[in-house]
Amino acid sequence: MTIEQIAVENRPPVNKFSAPIPVNGEAPPTLDSKFKVSRGDRLKLEQKLRHTSETDMVPVWLHEPALDDPEAGLFNDQSRWRRYTEHELYQVFHYKFPEVIDGKIRSSSWDDYVRLNKAFADRVLETYQPGDIIIVHDYQLLLLPRMLRQRIGDIKICSFVHTPFPSFEYFRSLSHRDEIISGMLGADMVAFQSASFADHFRSCCQRLPLGYQASVAGVEADGRHISIEVLPMGINNDEIQQAAFDSAGLDEKMTGILQALKNTKIIVGRDRVDASRGVIQKLQAFGMLLHRYPNWRGNVTLVQVASPATIEDKERGADQTADIIADLVADLNGKFGTFGYVPVCYYTRYLPKDEYYALLRVADVGLITSVRDGMNTVSLEFAMAQKDKHGPLLLSEFSGTASYLKGAININPWDLGGTADKINAALEMPEVQRKEMYDQLLPCLEGNPVQKWVEKLLRKLLIHLEHCKATEVRPMLDVDVVKKYFATSSRRLFIFDYDGTLTPIVEDPDAALPSQDLMSSLVTLAADKRNTVWVVSGRDQAFLIKWLGSIPGLGFSAEHGSFIKYPNTDTWVDLTAGEDLGWQQLTIDAFQGVTDQLPGSVVEKKKVAITWHYRRADPDLGEMNAKALKKKLERTVAVDFDVEVMTGKANIEVRPRSINKGEVVKRLVNIFGHGPDQEPDFVLCLGDDTTDEGESCLFVFLYVAYLLIYFHRHVSCLATLGNANVENL
Repeated sequence: MTIEQIAVENRPPVNKFSAPIPVNGEAPPTLDSKFKVSRGDRLKLEQKLRHTSETDMVPVWLHEPALDDPEAGLFNDQSRWRRYTEHELYQVFHYKFPEVIDGKIRSSSWDDYVRLNKAFADRVLETYQPGDIIIVHDYQLLLLPRMLRQRIGDIKICSFVHTPFPSFEYFRSLSHRDEIISGMLGADMVAFQSASFADHFRSCCQRLPLGYQASVAGVEADGRHISIEVLPMGINNDEIQQAAFDSAGLDEKMTGILQALKNTKIIVGRDRVDASRGVIQKLQAFGMLLHRYPNWRGNVTLVQVASPATIEDKERGADQTADIIADLVADLNGKFGTFGYVPVCYYTRYLPKDEYYALLRVADVGLITSVRDGMNTVSLEFAMAQKDKHGPLLLSEFSGTASYLKGAININPWDLGGTADKINAALEMPEVQRKEMYDQLLPCLEGNPVQKWVEKLLRKLLIHLEHCKATEVRPMLDVDVVKKYFATSSRRLFIFDYDGTLTPIVEDPDAALPSQDLMSSLVTLAADKRNTVWVVSGRDQAFLIKWLGSIPGLGFSAEHGSFIKYPNTDTWVDLTAGEDLGWQQLTIDAFQGVTDQLPGSVVEKKKVAITWHYRRADPDLGEMNAKALKKKLERTVAVDFDVEVMTGKANIEVRPRSINKGEVVKRLVNIFGHGPDQEPDFVLCLGDDTTDEGESCLFVFLYVAYLLIYFHRHVSCLATLGNANVENL
């Protein structure tokens, strides 16, 4: 059967529920828009899936309870579960800004996306056994890792993103960007198809005002290190090899295609009807080829295969894209076609597997012009099918596959003239050069089949988990232990950091204000005569008094221990009296020199400490300048004066070496006195970064042999702990 015959035969129904392009002649039956499935039927289907499939498949049911039978599932408006992924995530991940839609509709689609992820989380945990490894695939389930992590703290999770990951300028346009990043960081490892996608993810983690620290190795979030990996996925080489060379009737199919196309040079492409696949650019470039190189008119045919639009495609605007493609095809065939010659053979149907691989084998050039693409299987399948003919592969540089597929000719699909020139060069390429290019291409295919990809993913995940386990110096907070000591103690000392502990890290430090829940918890703690509660912060006196001064039982330490105010007093004690502050102006001058050149950075002059903030500046430039500033100050000011240069979260601070939080802790412990029934019998220290971990602070707690707990959480967790201590114990 020839392609021309295929084009006019009865076409199968559209597969409305498949994400990839099926390579077969059949599509599954469509489903009614509204139907009901009893609980018994669902259980029967689950049993059938478990016993008839090669893998142990467990379905996730997305339904509403039926009014007449609560145990039955009512399946209606199933497109709702795809709405957020297709209209928001898919668009942004493929470099299109979200659509402007009604706020209620957007909120509803987000709620459905959360419900979708929760349904998967519930189903996963029903079958989960300790030690299992969870691999989460793609943008439909970005919230799932965090949902699982919240319920099982030591669960092993890898998240692999098949699609492109956008730059920060696009990602920041998502209204729920914080939740998405936090959801992904619930995994132990996040992997991408190419290095550029991984870089974009790392940049988004660092640039969003969530307080996450990102590096080449990964991201620090919630006291955990999340590894970022680049793991390009391959295909099942053995299966493709068999389908392309060992299937019955392939030679006949190949002969039929060559006869139908009258032995012209064949350029092949196979794409979904989606603007991101670049079919429009491909047709325009082909038209440019026929215009610039008239010798190819009548001698080259572009065979473009596209599947009928799925529901997902239509929701992304596939109908409009299909109309443009149809107009371009008609225009090219009308302008350059002649009797017996059709420049573009465009087919919108599902190809049987033997037809598809026969087409790949007879093709002279493979042409992939996607304008934004993750993994492109067609390029890999074309390369596998060309082991005898060595046809050149022209692959868009915007495809994630292009990053590791050596031997392919990279093209910029937006450069129509440049693409046309490269098509011409590929068509004229001599056999020797084609063979040399294919010899570079083949090892990339053979060295990265999908089976090896799975092995590499699991190996990297397990190595990362072992490394984190070996380097872990702080155990997770055991709330039960805290409750036990709290309940049996009567002389309790609480020491709280402010930024990042009592309040979350935010882009604008002035916006880090205490919540009502936090204030209520602090009031309750401070009112208990058994408790001594201190806030030891890098903030200045005025800020602490303004926002926390209404709680009389609180003690304050400002500027990392430079000033202290005891509970139920109004007087601040200056612990820096007599210190040489000649270093301040030198430090300000150094900071100001960088601030003038880095927009968004600011210098904060406190009474003693001098801080340079770059949270609002470009994070990469900020990190680079911070490292240079730290080295400069350590070699100048820190040599001439007894000061230390401290690195915090998006800031550098210079302060006297003798004044730090550790010294304050010594003073607070000594206030209790020494000897039986005087020393504190419960100490809880909450902090979130290295400025809360001075050697003096550690020494004091070890010396008095009391509990030292470092707790890395946001205000909601702290407020909950405070309420639990007071109300439940």
